[in-house]
Amino acid sequence: MQQEQIKKIIINGLAVLVIAGVVVTGYLSFTGGSTEDTATYDVSIVGQVAEETRLIGAEIDRTVSELRGLDSALDSSVAIFDLPAFMNLKDFSVSIFEEPVGRDNPFIPTLWKAQMKVIEGVEQKSSASSGIISSTQVVQSTPASTPGPQSSLGTLPDINPGI
Repeated sequence: MQQEQIKKIIINGLAVLVIAGVVVTGYLSFTGGSTEDTATYDVSIVGQVAEETRLIGAEIDRTVSELRGLDSALDSSVAIFDLPAFMNLKDFSVSIFEEPVGRDNPFIPTLWKAQMKVIEGVEQKSSASSGIISSTQVVQSTPASTPGPQSSLGTLPDINPGI
């Protein structure tokens, strides 16, 4: 029995010492300097906090004034829709017809490319034999049916490369 009582006394004594040490350490860390240094330190912190608060307030005021400016700009831009000139506008939209998209074989040159090759070939032949011919003469002298793939959309108008 006595050993159990001795253990309790030792444990209680150590607990009291630890608690007392924590209290003393805390007291010394919070009140470690003289009162004049602490007061000066507190005043400088308060001054910094006050300056930061003033800057934040100025930033908030600037943001609110910008938002008021945006609100008035929005009101003035919406007012355009109420003007008689806007109400008298007419819709002149044109419907766009759907056109076929894509080709059966995308690797075959298109009709206009085939026509351009024919035109270039005629230009080269005629310039080599009889001098330079204008592009309007070449377009007029091309045959009506051009070799190459034909489009299922019908015939396309002749292309004038001089444009």
